[in-house]
Amino acid sequence: IEGRIKPIFMFGLQSDDKVNVATITLHQFDRWQVPNLSIGVFEDQSEIGRKTLARFTDIVDRQVSNLHGNRDRLAGFLSESAEALRN
Repeated sequence: IEGRIKPIFMFGLQSDDKVNVATITLHQFDRWQVPNLSIGVFEDQSEIGRKTLARFTDIVDRQVSNLHGNRDRLAGFLSESAEALRN
């Protein structure tokens, strides 16, 4: 359904497998030309393989290296993004 507001897709990422699935999903949305804002939230980004992380970085709009240390920043970013997407 087409609307004025782009959806925000947030991916919780705790393993290489989850990052690979998120990467494939975002590539498919891109291929289908689905407008969106994508955010990847890692449990611990340092645990993700370099190649897997590189592929994900190429397609995601925003990423947070870990949730625990960035809750406030993530909440602020989501609030700002939701406001911007409404305008």
